[in-house]
Amino acid sequence: MAIERMLDEVSSKTRDEIKIQCVMEKRRPFTMNEHYFIQSKSDKFTSLVNRRRAPPSARIPASLSPTASSTAKWTQSDFLTVLAAYGFPVKSFDDLARLYDPDKYEEELRVISDVLAYFKVAYKRMIDAIPMRIEQHFIHGFYEMMKDQLISELGLVGESGLKNCEMFSADNPDVRAQREHLMRQRDILIKATEILAGI
Repeated sequence: MAIERMLDEVSSKTRDEIKIQCVMEKRRPFTMNEHYFIQSKSDKFTSLVNRRRAPPSARIPASLSPTASSTAKWTQSDFLTVLAAYGFPVKSFDDLARLYDPDKYEEELRVISDVLAYFKVAYKRMIDAIPMRIEQHFIHGFYEMMKDQLISELGLVGESGLKNCEMFSADNPDVRAQREHLMRQRDILIKATEILAGI
């Protein structure tokens, strides 16, 4: 059947396009979105380093805060406020990471963060690219083939185009007679309803 043949053709073309996209991703790491990649890499590295460190104690020695007991729980905001009071205006806990000695696995963590950051960039690209290729080559491709097929097979364009359009839009005589019969019956029912409503 012609429709099955067209669907097979556009499906094959779409699969080829998806394979091309996957081959492009396998060649080498590539992105023009440098800013996003660098930011992702930095975030991943910081996250990995912080995961390896022991969580800091949330207790402040009584000597730093004479009014608070040594067992009082402090929030991160409280810590940053105390540091600012002592002349260290730190905006976030991430800034404090510089106070640690370098991690002995820093080089390995950088490689891991590079890979994770590139994966994040690549999968975001694939999430957009694959549906776009499906829409372009399957949906629009099928539409174009169907349109061309209908025009050529039905002869809607050319010398006999107008005559063929009139023929396709004309009612079958049996259908027209049935419609006229039903419309007459409808008119009779409407008049009967009006007469009954007036009684």
